[in-house]
Amino acid sequence: MRKIKIGVDVEGVLADIHTPFLEKVSKTYKIDANLDEITNWNWGILGKKLKKKGVEVDNFYMEWSSKYWENCWKEISLVEKDSPSILKELKRIAKIYIVTHRRNVESVRNWLNYQAIEHDGLIYVEYGVPKLEVIDVDLLVDDNPALSTSATRRRRLLLYDRPWNREVKENEWVKRIYSLREIQDFIPLLL
Repeated sequence: MRKIKIGVDVEGVLADIHTPFLEKVSKTYKIDANLDEITNWNWGILGKKLKKKGVEVDNFYMEWSSKYWENCWKEISLVEKDSPSILKELKRIAKIYIVTHRRNVESVRNWLNYQAIEHDGLIYVEYGVPKLEVIDVDLLVDDNPALSTSATRRRRLLLYDRPWNREVKENEWVKRIYSLREIQDFIPLLL
């Protein structure tokens, strides 16, 4: 029997890069920055707060996060503490591919090893390219709301619940999950 292929996004699904970023924003710009203020993919309320201070949050985030991944990858926490054991369990019945837009793939690989996250491969996808359109997986777990338009019967999306994707409505090919443990509930639908 063929093993299904599951892609799992790094930032926002496995790696909690947002907490140290929000701490940096709060400290640097003397504002109260919290996760719930990232109400859409374009930074929502937080983006508006920073714009008032003359900060383009996308550029600031990309520059800061690149340096953070390069220099501080050991300090990046897991979004879910039991992610390594969940993925290890899933690997018994599926192939697990870790998918990232992060150009510094070596830092991501080091982080995955450091966190003891077992996988069958690490896939880099250029930023701005819809992952579901270019990777060969049956199921993608991601927090990017824009990917909901790329989901199909052959390539389904499990949208990992985050404040910035809560406006996305579930449909036949897009389902919302609140924990990686829920992935196993969707595997029978793919067999």
